[in-house]
Amino acid sequence: MDYNITILENGLKIIRHDIPYMKTITSSLWINQGSQNETKDNNGISHLLEHLLFDLTRNNETECIMNELNNCGAKYNAATTKEFMYFSVTTMNSIDKFKLGLNTLSQMVRQPFSKESFNKEKKIVLNEIKTHLNHKNRVINNCFYALWDEHSIGLSVLGKEENINKFTFEEMEKLKENRVNPGNAFLVILGNLNLNTNIIDIINEYFDDWKDYNIDCLFRDEIIVKNGPRIITKKGDKQNSAFTLAFNGVKFNNSYARVLELSSVLLTSGVCSRLYKKLRTEKKLLYSIQSSNYSFNYAGAFTICMLFNNDNFEEIIKGTLKELNRLKVELISENELNQCKSKFITKLSVQLENPNSLLLFISRYFTLGKIYSYYEHIRQIQSIKPKDIYTIFNEIFILDNVAFSSIGDINQEVLIQLLESDL
Repeated sequence: MDYNITILENGLKIIRHDIPYMKTITSSLWINQGSQNETKDNNGISHLLEHLLFDLTRNNETECIMNELNNCGAKYNAATTKEFMYFSVTTMNSIDKFKLGLNTLSQMVRQPFSKESFNKEKKIVLNEIKTHLNHKNRVINNCFYALWDEHSIGLSVLGKEENINKFTFEEMEKLKENRVNPGNAFLVILGNLNLNTNIIDIINEYFDDWKDYNIDCLFRDEIIVKNGPRIITKKGDKQNSAFTLAFNGVKFNNSYARVLELSSVLLTSGVCSRLYKKLRTEKKLLYSIQSSNYSFNYAGAFTICMLFNNDNFEEIIKGTLKELNRLKVELISENELNQCKSKFITKLSVQLENPNSLLLFISRYFTLGKIYSYYEHIRQIQSIKPKDIYTIFNEIFILDNVAFSSIGDINQEVLIQLLESDL
């Protein structure tokens, strides 16, 4: 992957990635503002800000742009995460449509908010909080909160209803002024860039007079992890439960982040992976199981998520802990390790053939401080040894490092006894 990086005079960073065989161009504006920049008292303000910026019905000028986008078949989207928010427009690769995409992004961040839009988007966000989260996402969010207490990285991206209700129009205008600035943003252009013109000159037409201001950074980088099991349970279905074990992991720039990514494949990727094979294929104890590694700038977590009938709860926990402990005393074979590497490489390759996934891959890693290529990722995966798996399991998968959350009818006392005796 070849990238070209340019910085405009106002501080806006431009990343270009030319893919000649594509018939489209995606322009995506990323702003370093997410739930990690919040506190418990203003949790959800970044998500509401994204909604207000993305609303193209806020005045006549932006509504005309929205109509143009729809007339030319453009695809446009926005999202907020723990680390950033982004806005993207995908069009066919003509010069006029490319300019329309850039103009759309420029107007999103520069046009003033309207009070009518503010009131409408607050209602939409409140409805999203009530209806959007499924059981799996809820238990993962609860595990993050249990791991990191009230630190910003553990807060929900959607925020709390009481916070959304109390935010004022003036607060949102001030947040936009403080955080939505070229020095706190970067623009990614991905696709067929053969437009027979200078791409940077065109970008300058729409962003050169976007002025930078002092950036008010709210992020707190001190994370205190409590020792011992931390548990959050919610009552739910008497018959079935959604359940997540989470272990405090490593930061993105830690070399063991790639080891944990590969460990996820080892445990739950495919019918031959260790936990999937034992708990689902052989014993038929659960409906689904999935593990994931989350690595952020200042924290990380490894999660194991399951859906199961409550009658199988104890046997599932015992089986899970038994397999984790096995990896703490036995080296994985070279053959099994190579199988995991092949699965990981295939999965990543398929994923990055999708332009949207490639965009997220490039941009997300750039927010963490570097351009991180597919080939570099693969080199790090290929360099992992059996001893690395052994080391990370002994450092991460321990009692003092675990959190648990569930929605269902789970006996906390039984769970704690199992964790204390088997982990």
